[in-house]
Amino acid sequence: MLRLGKMDETLFAQARKEIKDFYQAEVVDLGEKALPQLAYYPPRNRYRADKLIAWLLDIRPDSVDFILALTASNISHTKGEIEDYGIMGLAYRPGRSGIVSTFRVGKGAKTQAQVRDRFSKLVLHELGHNFGMEHCANSKHCLMRDACGTVKTLDSEGKMVCASCRKRLGNLLRN
Repeated sequence: MLRLGKMDETLFAQARKEIKDFYQAEVVDLGEKALPQLAYYPPRNRYRADKLIAWLLDIRPDSVDFILALTASNISHTKGEIEDYGIMGLAYRPGRSGIVSTFRVGKGAKTQAQVRDRFSKLVLHELGHNFGMEHCANSKHCLMRDACGTVKTLDSEGKMVCASCRKRLGNLLRN
C-alpha cells in the first residue's frame, strides 16, 4: 500500500490489517508519495482517479502484485454524463492498481468508529475489483455492492461477501 499525500496513520494501519485478515494477503508498506500533477483537475480542485490508477501501474514495484493507494485528497471520475463525479475509490477490474480516498468517508458519520468501518469496507471493495469481482446485485449487505455514490450504502453493507461472491472470489484467488 502507498500513501498519496498525508494519510491518517491509524487508518493506514487498519487498512493493512483488514487486507491481511480478509484476503490472507501480505501487505507491503510502500511509503508516501506526493499526488502527481498529471492527475490534478484544477476546475474542481480534485485528482482524477482514472489517471491515478494508471500512474500507479507505472510506479508499481515488480516485487508487489497489486498497488493500492490511500489518500485524504478529493478524487473523481467520469460517471455517465457527469465528467467530474466525486468518488470514494476506483480500481481496475481485474487489475493491479486501485485508490481509496477518505475525503467523503466521514460525511454524516456519527462516530470515528463509523468512519473506520466505512473505510475498511471501501478498501476491501476496491481490492475485490482488482481480483476481478464485479458489483454485486445479489445482496444489499454484500461488500461488493455498488455504493451508488453514497456513504449510506457503506453503512448498510457487512464486512463480508455474499455466498455467490464468496464462491467467485475463491475461484479468482485460486487462479
